[in-house]
Amino acid sequence: ITSTDLELTTDGTSVQTVGVRFAGLGIPKDAIIESAYLQFNVDEKKSVATTLTIRGELPLSGSAATFNTVKYNVSSRINAQSPAVAWAPPAWNIIHLAGPDQATPDIGPIVQAIVNLPNWQSGNAAAFLITGTGVRTAEAYEGGAIYAPKLRVNYRVAGDVSLNSWNDLGISFNGLGLAVDTAGKRL
Repeated sequence: ITSTDLELTTDGTSVQTVGVRFAGLGIPKDAIIESAYLQFNVDEKKSVATTLTIRGELPLSGSAATFNTVKYNVSSRINAQSPAVAWAPPAWNIIHLAGPDQATPDIGPIVQAIVNLPNWQSGNAAAFLITGTGVRTAEAYEGGAIYAPKLRVNYRVAGDVSLNSWNDLGISFNGLGLAVDTAGKRL
């Protein structure tokens, strides 16, 4: 929970589930999600073949709880009901780069499932869980807020033709929580 980087998803010989949480999302319930993605920032150069799967936490409360050090706290949040998005990021060769190669494919279906939860309301938190093989090393919030993962969402409200954007700048620690579960050494 206090690491300065996120190993997506192999750390040494341990395969882990990585969680990224964003609090205070100003997205109304039942908004129509046009597109969304996570933007990462390179912490270490890596080029090994990597295949990742991204899912959203779908809590009954409608808001993702803060990650903690309880064993399996991150991996136990994976919900088979959540849409899954596959991502095979290319090599990350430039430290602190946050470009198209460090952005996930469209995770709009995941965000749509979250904002459609019965108890979702604007201001709630959302968590995204990443599993897979290989490794890409991204900065965590603890590595510097400017380099923290960002969530970008474009959405519409029913009956409104204008497009709204919600961008998490990752500046507030309360707005972003990061954690990992490691297969070999669980939190």
